[in-house]
Amino acid sequence: DSAMTLLLQTPENIQYEILDRILRIDQVQSYSDAHFWNLSSSTIVGTIHVQISNDGDEQQVTAQVQAILKEAQIQNVAVQVEKQAFFNHLLGLNSAQG
Repeated sequence: DSAMTLLLQTPENIQYEILDRILRIDQVQSYSDAHFWNLSSSTIVGTIHVQISNDGDEQQVTAQVQAILKEAQIQNVAVQVEKQAFFNHLLGLNSAQG
């Protein structure tokens, strides 16, 4: 456990099923930059970016994502919700940089 904490490795119990549940939330189109790690032997933290439709409700989606992750014993998580138009803009900026 100590080695995994020091290496900030993704805990074994973070499975694709959890991320799949996030994708099944209404208005969610995709996710990116999902990172989860043990902060201590009893605390899992993480970050995730969630892309939603342009008419999506950011607060509702954030609450649903946090609820799914809390069920998976992830106590501290930063959820960044991006509307699809903003996400497409970022993709364009990244491709322009080469």
